[in-house]
Amino acid sequence: MNWLLLRGLSRHALHWGSFTEELRAHCEGEVLALDLPGFGSASKNKSPLSVGGIVEHLRRQFLKEHDPKKSWNLLGLSFGGMVALEWLSLYPEDFNAGAIMNSSLAGICPMSERISGSGKWLLLKCLLKPSPIEKESLILALTSREHVGDRALLQNWETIEIDHPTRITEALKQLLISSRYKGPKNLIPPLLVLSSQKDQLVNPNCSLKIAQKYGAVHWIHPEAGHDLPLDAPQWVIEKISLFANSHGV
Repeated sequence: MNWLLLRGLSRHALHWGSFTEELRAHCEGEVLALDLPGFGSASKNKSPLSVGGIVEHLRRQFLKEHDPKKSWNLLGLSFGGMVALEWLSLYPEDFNAGAIMNSSLAGICPMSERISGSGKWLLLKCLLKPSPIEKESLILALTSREHVGDRALLQNWETIEIDHPTRITEALKQLLISSRYKGPKNLIPPLLVLSSQKDQLVNPNCSLKIAQKYGAVHWIHPEAGHDLPLDAPQWVIEKISLFANSHGV
């Protein structure tokens, strides 16, 4: 069982942390985490102005790096979930199944649910360019319920930000794209939707509406925050593995 992972707004593949290794050990297959254009190892690239454009960029890299003879599944978090939905729609043959976590869509999710009041305040503070450690502390406090004040994790995230500084223009592009994205009309590959009941950034009602739109399986974690694979990695691995296995992949 092989998985391709996509992170959310202004985040890097490195922000998956130990989750990639935990998933690799569990599934005994390949786990590939790609950076969205404009961030991380892809920071020299500029982000396209559409979700479809981001998919095309990522797909070119994916086709270079993965074994086409193997079967793959796709997992996306937050904005990465929007990219995953578009990829599953444009190229359904690329993946056997898809899973998204704590995502949202324009049209079916009101803006008041797509981003919380505290989330808007965080974005404003980040745009004011605080120091890397201040910025990452703000993000961690908003996206996690289990790791607030985790010094080792904050130092790691600070290092990631120092090595690959977030460009405000690229972050704003992602915000604009995500605010307009309505998702595909339908999907062919089976879809799993995971959400966190105590998400402080995106209202979990958004995940419920996405699951209803696509007739997807939907599971809710009762305690985790927005960064579900950080707060409840084993739960995520259990659910996505169960789902993939139930579809023979």
